[in-house]
This record gives sequence, C-alpha cells and structure tokens, in this order.
Amino acid sequence: MLSPCRRVLRCFRPGSFVSALAAATADASISTSDSDLDPESHSPTDARLLRNRMRAAAEEGNLAAALDALVRLRPAPAAPDYNALLHAYLRSSQAVPEHVAVVISHMRCVGPAPNALTFNTAFNGLLRLGRLDAAHAVLEEMRSGCGFVPSFTVVDRLIRKAVNGSHSDLALKEKLWAEAYRALAKMCNEGCKPSVVTYTVVVNFLCKDGKTDDAMHILRMACEKGCRLDNTICNVLLHALCCSDRISEALVIIDVMEEAGLAPDYFTISALAAGFLKAGHVKTCQNFIQRVCNRSSLVDIVTWNIYLHSLCCNGQVRKALTLVSRLVQRGFLPSTTTYNTILKGYCMELDLQSALQMLDHFRSIGVLYDSVSFNTILCAACRQSNASVIQMVVYRMNVEGIDLDAISMACLLRYFYKCGMFAESGNLIEDNLLFVAGG
Repeated sequence: MLSPCRRVLRCFRPGSFVSALAAATADASISTSDSDLDPESHSPTDARLLRNRMRAAAEEGNLAAALDALVRLRPAPAAPDYNALLHAYLRSSQAVPEHVAVVISHMRCVGPAPNALTFNTAFNGLLRLGRLDAAHAVLEEMRSGCGFVPSFTVVDRLIRKAVNGSHSDLALKEKLWAEAYRALAKMCNEGCKPSVVTYTVVVNFLCKDGKTDDAMHILRMACEKGCRLDNTICNVLLHALCCSDRISEALVIIDVMEEAGLAPDYFTISALAAGFLKAGHVKTCQNFIQRVCNRSSLVDIVTWNIYLHSLCCNGQVRKALTLVSRLVQRGFLPSTTTYNTILKGYCMELDLQSALQMLDHFRSIGVLYDSVSFNTILCAACRQSNASVIQMVVYRMNVEGIDLDAISMACLLRYFYKCGMFAESGNLIEDNLLFVAGG
C-alpha cells in the first residue's frame, strides 16, 4: 500500500508551486509496508543504509523512493535528514519544484518542522533551476508560514537573478522589490545598520530595472539613516539619471556628494558630461569639461571623447582633430573611439573624402579601425548615393577582412532600393556578394 505522501506525489498534477505549498493535509503522514528492513530496527547500520538509499534515490530524481527510505529511519528522521533529501533531489535532472512544496508542506503538518536551513536549501535549489516564482514562494512561506525572516543577502540573490536574467514577470519583480524593502526595514528596526554596500546593491538593481525614482528614495533613506555614502552609490544613480535626461536631478546628486565630502571622480565627470550632451546641452557640456580641466586632472579618455563629440556636433571637426593632435603631444593615447568620433563628424558635414583620409590616418598612427569606422562612412555614402565611395569602402572592408554586418547590409539595401537596383539587392541578401554599378 502506498503511503499518503507517495499518493500525493503520484496524483499531483504540475501547477502552481504556491498552491502545492498550501495543499498540505492532516493525513499526509508517511508510512511504509514494503521495506526489506525491519521498520523497528535501531541498528546504526540500517540507518546508514537507509540514508544512503535516500540520497541515491533523490539524486536520481526519484522522490517517492527517497521518502520511503527516509521514513523507515528509527528513530524518526529529523529536519537535517529532510534537508539532505531536498539538497540531493534539487540537484537531480528530474527535480520538480511542486514536489519540493509537497515535502515542505508534509514537514509543516506532520513533522519534523522545517528549519531555516530547509527553506534555504529549497530556495537555493529552485534559484539554480531558474524557477524564480517558486523561489519567491519559498521566501513567502519562510516568512509568513514559519516566522523566519529571509536575510537581505538571500533577497539580493533573487533580485539579481530577476533583473539580470530574461525573466519578464512584472508582478513577480514587484514582489521581489517588496521583499527587499522588508529586509531593509528589518535590518534598520533590529538595529542592524545597513552598510553603503547594501544600499548600493538595491540602488543598482532599481536603476537597471528602470526604477530611478525608487532608487532616489533609497538614497534618501540611506542619508536619513546616517549611512556614510561613497562615490559608487552616487555614480550609479547619477549615471541612471543622466541616461534618462534628468540633468537637474543629476546635479542634485552632485550637491549630495559635496555635502558628504565626496570628490567627483572620473566616472562622475564622464557621466555628467555625457548627460549634458545627450540632453542636447552641447555648449553646457563643453563648458563643464573645460572647467574640470582648469581645476583638476580628472579628465580621462572617455571624457575627452565626449568633448570631441560635442565639438563635432557643433560643426567643429577640424578643431576636434587639432585638439587630439595637441593631446597626443602631451602623452594622451587616442583610442579607436576617439578617431571614430571625428570620422563621424566629417560624415555629418558630408565631407566623405576627409572621412576616407581619416582611415589612412588611423593606419599611420597605429590605431586600429573597426566595423564602426567603415559603417559610419558607408551609411553616409549610401545616404548621398555616392557609388564611388561605397565601392571604395566595401573594397577596403574586404581587404581588411571586415565582414558586412547588419548595419552595413541595411545601409546597402536601402541604397539599392533607392536606386532601383533590385537585382543587386537580391544578390546581397542571398549570398552576401556585392556588385555596385558605377555612376
């Protein structure tokens, strides 16, 4: 005769982990009648054998057999035995999250009562399987059902998985943020002062998830709780605000940094400069970087590239190139991005010949050009229907071993359709071969 727990496993139809967790019944005791060992035996050898059988069955994903071996233990199995079962089962390739819920429900109703390690084992295994909804259900059961409060580290791992992964369940993400806030509140209420690292983790995840307002709230909370801020948490929020064109609020962060006695670093300067430029405040961006140059040496290659881009946006490409030459004389090492910025400036001015000469300049100074370099000129040439430049760029790409990518293909296809060259576009699509008619 099958034990009630085995009947639950046999009859269970996969569905919600939460519903399975709530499906415990008072008669969910585990009994057995088909053992080849004496169920009343107190022999250490029998106990050791049964535990080995339990682990082997669980590792194979046979939860029913593992449970049958476990409940024959005398004295009765304790929570560590069930924890070992869950750990082995969740590492098997046959693990079913809903069956884990059945085991936890059985422990709650019949015993032994699950302990913190039971929930941590289930949580870690479900998180490893990518079952974020089930992992969150374990936290809920841990907190509301058994009175254990998940640590911030545990909640942090779940949020990290949700934000950085491909999980798109918005309702689940909202629940995870609620868990994070609860964990923070618990730390504060119990006199366990969260460190700046803890606050930074939450702010970083919120910014990645597009919740910049909530991130601002966390920063204010950190200030109110007397947390000593550092550059990292301010820079993370500053970058998010600048990317959202919220420059006025980004400047507030600068004020917060000054009040906290923090000096802007390279990241602070480049993030704010890029924010000014992205918001269309070209002149403000230039003035800001010039002020920084006059007051300190906190201008790295990223910030200089932003400044060069601002000059090109203002139609001052030659001034940008002259500045690069002066910087090189002072020991500044330009990157491919540096010259691609100037190259793009020439293309914005429709000076394709100077752009092509820029490619030769790359080679002369030992800077490697890349697909961005060629695509920039190619797209400009296609917009101008300049067949000779198109031929030259494609030829040079072929010589340099740089394949046409999605951007260059799209530019060429638009050019072909615009010129009515449907046969050429067909060839390009079919086998990536290019033939451009002259003139």
